[in-house]
Amino acid sequence: RHERSGTAVPAVGLLADPAARTPSRGATSPGVMPHVLAVVNQKGGVGKTTTTVNLAAALAQAGRRVLLVDVDPQGNATMGSGIDKRQIEPTVYAVLIDQCRAHDAILRSAQGGYDLIAANRELAITGGRELPGWRSQRTGAP
Repeated sequence: RHERSGTAVPAVGLLADPAARTPSRGATSPGVMPHVLAVVNQKGGVGKTTTTVNLAAALAQAGRRVLLVDVDPQGNATMGSGIDKRQIEPTVYAVLIDQCRAHDAILRSAQGGYDLIAANRELAITGGRELPGWRSQRTGAP
């Protein structure tokens, strides 16, 4: 959420293992921390999704292992990765509410050459109220 306005800021994120040269699942290389990139901006229409999907594909093409995590209820990064957001299960929502492990929600984007945890409008249903440990910023109440 944006600090001043409290409005939701849709975001997508990337994890890239700098030591990996082949796209595959599994743990990162021993002793190497993955790079975490987040593409965020409160304003709509500034290219967050386009930048993220293209960056994921470029990193994958360069031989990096990439996990794109779509946390925007519109699911456009999911669709831009060649995956139909209406046909997927589980999604990032299931991961966030502890219905499944992140590893179990990973899909492969064949056209992009990277892994993805997909999103769809399930994220918009609760407004975050079902997330474990969620508390209202205004009242502090669950």
